[in-house]
Amino acid sequence: FYAGRFTPRGAAGKNITWAAAPRPPAQRGRRGSMVARKARLEDAHALYGLVCLYSRTAPPREVFDAYYALALEDPTRRLLIAWEGDEAVGFADAQQRDSLMLGKKVGVIQDFFVREDRRRRNVGAALLVTLTTQLKAAGCAAITASCRKVDGSSQDFLEKRGFLKERYGFVRTMQ
Repeated sequence: FYAGRFTPRGAAGKNITWAAAPRPPAQRGRRGSMVARKARLEDAHALYGLVCLYSRTAPPREVFDAYYALALEDPTRRLLIAWEGDEAVGFADAQQRDSLMLGKKVGVIQDFFVREDRRRRNVGAALLVTLTTQLKAAGCAAITASCRKVDGSSQDFLEKRGFLKERYGFVRTMQ
């Protein structure tokens, strides 16, 4: 479990295309093109499929649907989905909060996932740039992120994009 912080400094990715404005569902992305945009209600089925790939214990669909509806209504939440053509290939979920320790508004990346067969193809970079742009526009001075597992590729991804390893975190499941 890794945690780091990133202070946006005009982050821009190389050879990345993304759209901050949503496209109609029929035009999610031309074949071979990738789009990272705000998630919408009609993305629920595709996003649930990604959550099932990401999580060892995905919630039942009805539980997911209830939380998804709440997430879409939450003004402090930034929920993005990446499409390559008609395939959902990744997602990011972040929330803004006030940090007492930093004395600033920060964005907290809660979940970040790119399908394994689409990694190293700028999907994650596009999600992160779009997320950074949205959080900066909302007044966040920093972004924190944590990796679900300690693996070199996730840490390298974050560090190459300006995140600094700060601390280790722990999670305890409540029973």
